[in-house]
Amino acid sequence: MNQESINVKEALADVALFRKALTGTDQDLNESRLVGITLKANFLIQGGIFFLVGVIFIFEMVSGFLLTQTLMSGGQIPELRHTGIALIGLIVGGLVFTLYFVVWRAAKHNGDKVGTYILRNFRYLNHLSFISDLLIKFMVISLI
Repeated sequence: MNQESINVKEALADVALFRKALTGTDQDLNESRLVGITLKANFLIQGGIFFLVGVIFIFEMVSGFLLTQTLMSGGQIPELRHTGIALIGLIVGGLVFTLYFVVWRAAKHNGDKVGTYILRNFRYLNHLSFISDLLIKFMVISLI
């Protein structure tokens, strides 16, 4: 009987732990709803990327895959090798800069610090400084 009461107490403690975890998750979701400027910033980032991909796709189709051919010939012609690396670096750099700018403007509009704003509204951007670090390392290694 003593062993059974211990098992029941452990089971109740586990259920209480699950309930606490689920309640905490629901509260986190309610606190991070996308409204106002945060929703606009999300739409701007996602819409901008979708538009950029669409423009690149249309340019590729209309030009007869000019960008692809340029990047592929870069492996054979040494002068174009640097052009391909620079093109990729500029595109990635522009995207990271745009991402920083949109998030910074949204945080400024909301009256928050950028780090706090990112933690609360853009959980997937927690590693934005890591992305910038990788971009700088990519550029340095490419130039070497």
